[in-house]
Amino acid sequence: MSFIMHAVPALAAVAASVALYVLVVLVMRNPRMPAWVHGEAAAQAVALVMTIGLVVGFAAAAQMLILSGIHVAVAVAATTAAIIGAAFAICHVFHVGERLRNADRGQSPFRPVEDRRDMPVHGARVA
Repeated sequence: MSFIMHAVPALAAVAASVALYVLVVLVMRNPRMPAWVHGEAAAQAVALVMTIGLVVGFAAAAQMLILSGIHVAVAVAATTAAIIGAAFAICHVFHVGERLRNADRGQSPFRPVEDRRDMPVHGARVA
């Protein structure tokens, strides 16, 4: 029970830090941002926020797993795997690749993604 009480907040910390990272990437790739956002000082501040967000999420998750009694090396490996899994899940669910392609075309990455009939979520019939 103690493991579950520590693992759930650890996964939440990982998911939150990865989601923050992806959100900041999408915001910075938005072509409709003001010019000052793409300046050197703003880019360095954003890079600092992204790095701090991932490090804090990683440290919080690893600490919570260590508090549950897991060895340090196993906690670090599990946290790393959780970050990779969360990144894949968030990018797949929110269509981050397509949103980045929209930004490359000069469109907002936050506009609705086209209806993909090949995805079972949108009601495609699986034969």
